Amino acid sequence: MSAQYSMDGLAPGWWSQNFNPLWKPLVHWIKRQPHMTLAEFQLSASRIPELTAIEKTIVISAFIAYKNMQP
Repeated sequence: MSAQYSMDGLAPGWWSQNFNPLWKPLVHWIKRQPHMTLAEFQLSASRIPELTAIEKTIVISAFIAYKNMQP
């Protein structure tokens, strides 16, 4: 996985490049929520019926990792 980041600084570049297109609405929503909490993110991810439990776990883990990289 690449460590490159998108130009807007809101999400790692690999986020939108490597994830299933079903995740696109979630990625767009995240970009509009600059100060989202983990609870808000978990709630939004749980409302996407197309995502499997494993995909939800991956996306939540990625969110936590991203938040931990912030200054």
